[in-house]
Amino acid sequence: MKLDKAYITYICKIKSEGNQEEEAIMKSSKRVLGIVASPHNSGNTATLVKEVLKGAEEKGYETDLKCLGDLKINPLIASASDK
Repeated sequence: MKLDKAYITYICKIKSEGNQEEEAIMKSSKRVLGIVASPHNSGNTATLVKEVLKGAEEKGYETDLKCLGDLKINPLIASASDK
């Protein structure tokens, strides 16, 4: 499914109008961390997270975006003593 900007804006608006408790928690910390776990840093998930962060910035929050697809993560190799 291809997400267009109007749909993303609509979802962000619904989210921001929703839970007052969540908004109170966000205002107390003033920071929002967006995490994209998809390997596609320009895909739908990344686009949605970026739009949410953009909305948070417009409301005065400090934002940070972390894309896990940018990280080189190697598997843990067990040693003989771990068996």
